Amino acid sequence: MSKKVRALLAFWAFFISLSAQAGVSEKVLSPAAVEKAIEPRRLFLFVGINSFADGQYPALEFPQKDVDDFQNFIQSHNATDQDYVITLKGQEATLARVTEALDEIERRNLSERDMVFVYLSTHGTLDFSSTRQMERYAVVYDTTFKQTRDNGLSIAWLENRLRRLRSQRKALILALCHSGSGKSALPSAIHDELKSMKGHVQSKPLHEASSAMMVLSASSWGEPARENRVLRNDVYTHFLLKGLQKNDANLDGAVSLFEAHEYARSMTYDFTRGSQTPTALVNLKGMDPLILKGKVEQVGFPLIFADSEVWRNLSLKINGRLKGSLWQPRQAEEGHVRVALLDPEHPDQPLMDHYMYLEPHQSYSVTSLLARKSTWLVQVILGQIPVDLGVDAPSLRQATSLGLGVSLQAILATPFTASIEYHRLSEHSKKTVDYDVSDLTYNADLIKAGIGFSTYWMPRLLMDTSLSLEYLTIERQIGNESYDQRRQNLRIIYPAIACELRAINLVGSWFAGLGAVVYPLRTKVVAWDERRDALRPITGRVTLGTTL
Repeated sequence: MSKKVRALLAFWAFFISLSAQAGVSEKVLSPAAVEKAIEPRRLFLFVGINSFADGQYPALEFPQKDVDDFQNFIQSHNATDQDYVITLKGQEATLARVTEALDEIERRNLSERDMVFVYLSTHGTLDFSSTRQMERYAVVYDTTFKQTRDNGLSIAWLENRLRRLRSQRKALILALCHSGSGKSALPSAIHDELKSMKGHVQSKPLHEASSAMMVLSASSWGEPARENRVLRNDVYTHFLLKGLQKNDANLDGAVSLFEAHEYARSMTYDFTRGSQTPTALVNLKGMDPLILKGKVEQVGFPLIFADSEVWRNLSLKINGRLKGSLWQPRQAEEGHVRVALLDPEHPDQPLMDHYMYLEPHQSYSVTSLLARKSTWLVQVILGQIPVDLGVDAPSLRQATSLGLGVSLQAILATPFTASIEYHRLSEHSKKTVDYDVSDLTYNADLIKAGIGFSTYWMPRLLMDTSLSLEYLTIERQIGNESYDQRRQNLRIIYPAIACELRAINLVGSWFAGLGAVVYPLRTKVVAWDERRDALRPITGRVTLGTTL
C-alpha cells in the first residue's frame, strides 16, 4: 500500500473518530430539563423615584422603599430561577432606561403564559397633546416640569407597549395620581384647564380595559395618592402587599393580584377616610391568572365582585341568603343558584334576580351578571303517561306506560321560568279485547308549553312548580282482524299543574328531580264515548338534566 493511500486512510479514520466522539458527547435533555426550559417566566419591572432632576417636582419619601418592599415580597414567594427582574431607582430611572427595560422584557417574553408585572411609584402629571387632549404621564427622573410631553413617560404609550406583548397575563400598577395633590405635580396651565372643565374630566376612567391586562391605580381620577410616614410606604402599596400576604378571598390556597387589590382598595379607602379610592380595570374571564403567592391547592368558590364603583353599595343574595354588600368580593355557592342584587335604598326592587350556573374557581363581575338574560336547562323526562283509552277489558283500564321526553327550560330574569317539552311513547302488548287476545299498539305524542316558578328550600334543593298546556295525540291499533275499529285516534288539549323537587349540582351542573303532574280538567275533556274511561288525573314524573 502506498504512502499516499495510507495517509488518506489515516485522515478518514481520524475524521470518523472525531465524528464519533462528537456524537457520543451529545447530551439528551431530560423531561425535567425540557419542562423547565419551556415553563412560564415571571418578568418584572420596578420603577421608584424619590427625587428628580427638575427641582420643581417636590421630593417624595418612599417610592424607592416601595420598590424594595415589593421586590422582597416577589423574591420570598413563588420565586424561580426563571424570574427576570429589572429595578430602576432614582437617577437610574430615566426615560431612556425605562424604554430599554421595556424592550428587554418584550425580547424575553416568549410565551403567552409568561407573567409581566410593571410597577411605578413616582409623581403623576398631566399635559396637553398636539390636539389639546389631556394626557397622563408618569414623572421619571429626567422629566422636565415645563416639557412633560417631550420627556415624561406617557401612560397611554406604556399601556400600548404592554398590550402588544405575547403574554396574556399582564399587570400595570400605578402608585401615582393626576389630581394636583399627593403624588402628582401639575403646571399652572393644567390647573386652570381642569378648573374650566367644571369637573367633567373627573368622571373619565383612568384606563381602558383589556382582556389580557390588569391596570391597578392607587386612586380614582381626581383623587390624591398619598404616602404615609406611619406606614412608611405609599398607602396603596402598603395595603396591596398586606393583601398579597393574606387575602385568599376564594379559599383556593393562592393569593391573586386581584384579590390583593380588593383588600387594598377597601383598606386604603378606610385609612384615608374616603379621600383615596384605588381603582382596577380588569376584564376577568374566569379566574385571575396573576398568582403572586402560593399555589392553587383546591377548587375555590365562585367570586362575585363590583367592577365599577357604582355597584359597590349593592347587596348580594344567593338562594335568598344575604351575603353582604359588594364593597368587597363575595363568595357564592357553585352550581345552579339564584343570584339577586339589591339596592339598599330600594330593597323591594332588585336590580336583578336570576337563576344561573356559577362555576367554581371563577370570578363574575356585576356587569357580566346583568348581561345574562336567561339560563337554559336541558332535561330528559321519564314521565308516567297513562294512555288508557277505555275499552271494556278491566286489565286495560289500569294500563300505564313510561314516556321519554326532552325539555328546554329558560330561566328568566326573575324566579319565573318558561319551558317547552316533547314526549314520545310507543308500547306494544297483548290485551284481551272482546274476549279475544289481540296485539295492542299505542303511540303517543305530547307537546307541552308552560311557565313556572322556582324557589330554593335548601342550597341544593329546589322546588319547581309550573302551569302548562299539553297537546296530546294518541293512536291505538288492535291486531284483531275481526274487530271493527282496529285503529282509533285521540287529540286533546288540556291544562296541567306540575310540582317537582329537584336535587341540583349532583355532579357539576347536573340535577335530578322527582314530582307529580296534576290534570284538573283532563277527565272532563276526554269524552270519546260513554264506555271509554278518561285518562288519569295525576301521573308521576322523573327528570334528569343539565344547565347550559
